[in-house]
Amino acid sequence: MMRYSNKSPKQERNSRQDTKNRWIKMASACGPGKSSWPELVGYNGESAARIIERQNRNVNAIVLLDGTPTTKDFRCDRVWVWVDAARKVIRTPKIT
Repeated sequence: MMRYSNKSPKQERNSRQDTKNRWIKMASACGPGKSSWPELVGYNGESAARIIERQNRNVNAIVLLDGTPTTKDFRCDRVWVWVDAARKVIRTPKIT
C-alpha cells in the first residue's frame, strides 16, 4: 500500500521520530515491567503471547493476523502480537 504525503522527507522523519518518542513516553508511564519484546520476532504467535504475559503480568497479549483492523487508543495492559499467515511474529510486540 502506497501512502502519499504533503510533507517533505525531513518532516516525515521528524513525524516518525515524534511518534516513536510519544510511544516510549506512554509505555514508560505504564509502570515497571517490560514493554517491548523484539526477541520474539519469528516465534510462533501463541508461544510469543504466553512469554509476554509471563514476563509482564500486567498485560494481555493479543495475537492478530497482519492487516487486522485495530483501535488506535493506547492502553498499558495491551500488547498486539502481529503474525503472518504461517502464524509467525512479524513485528516487535510492544505495549500499545
